[in-house]
Amino acid sequence: CLVARTEPKAAAVKANVVVTKQNLKASVEKAIVVATRPLKRASVGKASVVVTVAKKPLARANVVKGNAVADAARPTGGAGLGLRRSFLHEFNARAPEEVDFIEIAPENWLRVGGRWGAALAAAVERYPLFLHGLSLDIGGSRPIDMELVYGIAEFSRRHGAIVYSDHLTYCADDGHLYDLLPIPFTEEPARRVAARVRQVQDAMEMRIALENASYYAAPGAEMDEATFIRLVLEEADCDLLLDVNNIWAHARAA
Repeated sequence: CLVARTEPKAAAVKANVVVTKQNLKASVEKAIVVATRPLKRASVGKASVVVTVAKKPLARANVVKGNAVADAARPTGGAGLGLRRSFLHEFNARAPEEVDFIEIAPENWLRVGGRWGAALAAAVERYPLFLHGLSLDIGGSRPIDMELVYGIAEFSRRHGAIVYSDHLTYCADDGHLYDLLPIPFTEEPARRVAARVRQVQDAMEMRIALENASYYAAPGAEMDEATFIRLVLEEADCDLLLDVNNIWAHARAA
């Protein structure tokens, strides 16, 4: 599952890249420069890529793209779009050929029906769907919200989503914090997060991907970020949504 996302400030634009699975640090270094084809947009403000560090191959799933069937275990080529309600109807009316896949935050669509639900279904009929969540709280200490997990799993199956990802962060305590906060780079949180990921994947009956966090300091770190992330991925047997912009920002701040 080798998929990338790039997002200019004005609009979410995405492009596929291919990275090595041999070493996460090498993947970070290469992800910025290895691309299947140049972006069609001049300005790129954010980039990320899904890296599979897996003990077993991804299960294959059939995903409808127009009248064709795409294989979810293969990269989806080209450029994609972060879909928003503000331009959904116009998007469906134009059906741009330049867009090869779409991404949404599933939490915003779980209980949506009526004309908005129909409009989303029309978009998904034409384009492969990627789900990128904001509320899983995989690094939190409170129990996983299983109602949310089962809801996203059902939504994913109903719409034939290729990938579900969320953030390698915590975002809740007694309530939702409405921010994505980094996890300490120590062994205990890494193994606790991995156990929570396995719980989610078992419930959803699918692999998920985690996006590396944005942070400004790492107090009390026992390992570097790459080592921490790899420990989580190997313990959980999940994928990584590698946010290249975060890697670049951290390198500049170091």
